[in-house]
Amino acid sequence: MKALLLLLGLLGLVWAQALHVNITAPAQSTQGCGELFVDPTATAQLEDLAHLERFDAWKVGYTPNVFWSRCTLRNESDRAQNLIVRHPRAGIDLLDAYVLRNGEVAQHHRLGDLRPLEDRAIFNAKSLFYLPLAAGEEVELISRFESHGAMELYWQLYDVAHFTRINSYDLLFWGLYGGVIAALVLYNLSVSIGLRERYFFFYVLHALCVLWFMLAQNGILYLLDTGIDLFALTLSTWFVPPLMILFLLLFTMSYFDLRHQTRFGYKALGVLALFNAFGAIVFLYGFIDPSVMALAEAYMVLSFISMFAVIAVALWALLRGHQSALYFLIGEGVYIAALLVVVMHLKGIVAVSVSLSYIPPLAVLFEIIMLSMALVQRVKSMKEAQVQSELLLQQEQRFAWVGRIIANVSHQWRQPFAQLGAHVAALRMQTAGDDRSLALSVREQLPKIEYAIEHMDETLKLFSTFYAAETRMQHFYVEEALGRMLAIFDAKVRRLGVEVRIEGSGIECIGYQSALLNVMGILFENSLDQFERVKTAAPHIRFMLQGGRSIRIEYRDNGGGMGSVSERTGYGMGLEMARTLVTRKLGGTVEIGNEGQGIYCVIVFESLIEV
Repeated sequence: MKALLLLLGLLGLVWAQALHVNITAPAQSTQGCGELFVDPTATAQLEDLAHLERFDAWKVGYTPNVFWSRCTLRNESDRAQNLIVRHPRAGIDLLDAYVLRNGEVAQHHRLGDLRPLEDRAIFNAKSLFYLPLAAGEEVELISRFESHGAMELYWQLYDVAHFTRINSYDLLFWGLYGGVIAALVLYNLSVSIGLRERYFFFYVLHALCVLWFMLAQNGILYLLDTGIDLFALTLSTWFVPPLMILFLLLFTMSYFDLRHQTRFGYKALGVLALFNAFGAIVFLYGFIDPSVMALAEAYMVLSFISMFAVIAVALWALLRGHQSALYFLIGEGVYIAALLVVVMHLKGIVAVSVSLSYIPPLAVLFEIIMLSMALVQRVKSMKEAQVQSELLLQQEQRFAWVGRIIANVSHQWRQPFAQLGAHVAALRMQTAGDDRSLALSVREQLPKIEYAIEHMDETLKLFSTFYAAETRMQHFYVEEALGRMLAIFDAKVRRLGVEVRIEGSGIECIGYQSALLNVMGILFENSLDQFERVKTAAPHIRFMLQGGRSIRIEYRDNGGGMGSVSERTGYGMGLEMARTLVTRKLGGTVEIGNEGQGIYCVIVFESLIEV
């Protein structure tokens, strides 16, 4: 056996080109400085290497074949070197490296992501090992590559200083990468829980699949050594990409509401989503039969079709005025460009350096950020729609309360109208057939008529100013303002026998008087309706006022309080309108609840009066 290995070493020196390792070069590659062999039966041993078929490509796609490489490394410097030999790809299933010195196997490294980390000399996400070379020493490096995925059939050589630097950059990059996506996932997950919109949930699933795939494909999950089955971890890099595309399609369908907007687009993306779901199931079958991985190239075509379908939908949405569709176009365009780079690299068309290997994960991260910005735009639109809805609701409530105020004014005018009618009838009776008593009768009835008209005019003024829209603050006394508000409800108050007390006087305020009166009017009208509905005995309402830099108004009644939503008649939406007026117009706080036999409400807002 030793003689055979020595013969192999000699043959290697004859056939293979030697890579002249120089200490001044920070990084070198064995690509192009050796020979490649293909082993279709996956049964060849080290001594069978000379009988294998030659192979001429340093990069191979998805294939069940086993490949061998052989090259010679020669230290041409006058100093000993301690090199680090690293494989450029993390995802090689089984990788054996043999170092031959003087024809004998001096080192055998069992690498690959289907082998546990404790078998390695260096704890790292990628396959690597130390290679010490004495001054002028020459060794032969023979490697065996076995994987159903894409493979690089060469090694990269580094000195320790250069490797330490690029490894630090690599760990920093993946730490930031995982942190950014995790932050976006947590944020949008919290938003999805609050809004209960499906597209947020699909975005979260898509981002999680992206994060898992990138960390698994680049060996970061392998490096964590979490105890997960290594074959399952490797297989996840096959069935997670279809899930990633599936959730992207579902996210697009839900985000643009294709079901109700375009039947064709909804069906097209739905069919693609089914194909991707089927693809994930097929690759899951790899647990039973790994040969299904040969379908990966066919799935690559499906993934491109799916991505272009998303771009087509984004273009359609952009033409229909969806500005957030621009984020889809930019994100998916960059993603597709990165996929093209990956495909060309796997086909050997372009060579990807260490720095360019970050292109795919950066492109996917950019896509995730763009989609998140689209969600931010959607939340902004939802907030604007909510504001418009609230304004409409306030207007509806405003009109409803105006109608109720008109009803109260009509009650106020009912007595003056009756008085005017009585006075006119008295004039007619007193002056019937006697024109000489006309002047006397007019003098007697005219003050009564004027009083009735003045009362009607006063109530009309109160009504016209009660809901006036104020553009600036004004100075007023809180007690006087409440008195004007109570005058509108005077007729109903007297009819129901309600006792109204205002505690606290002389309290000045600079603020929006109309907004305050609207709030108090809502509370007061609610209480009156509650008294009438439940037939409250001895109904009463109290206003307790406190002044200073902050105005505090405490409101209480004995109408039984607020019941359940189904029981509410006087209370409910009106209180929400009152709360909105206090917080947004008066810039204060409001606390509403039940206490004792009725409702209590505490309103606190700032005043510009100096104390």
